[in-house]
Amino acid sequence: GALILGFPAQTYLGIMSRLLGMEYKELTPEIRDGAAELLNIILGQVKTALNQRGFAIKQAIPTVAQGEKIQILPSSNRPSVIVPYTTDVGPFYIELTTNADR
Repeated sequence: GALILGFPAQTYLGIMSRLLGMEYKELTPEIRDGAAELLNIILGQVKTALNQRGFAIKQAIPTVAQGEKIQILPSSNRPSVIVPYTTDVGPFYIELTTNADR
């Protein structure tokens, strides 16, 4: 399966500003790895919850993609759940895709 964390640049900058206690107006090298760290935190929580329900999810090294016109398209017809969130710094979403046999 896959776990995707997606957000517009402004949302990401707002989240990183709050987490690090500094205001960021543009993507800088010092906050570039923040998406991977957020994904690791979320995956750790999701993994624990789903493994208690019989899944066999292992920790993985996150892949970060950035750009102005990135589209995440399904790689197959595997079942997935997309949860949209709205915050005061902007919207983001989390998508969880599992193997078809689970």
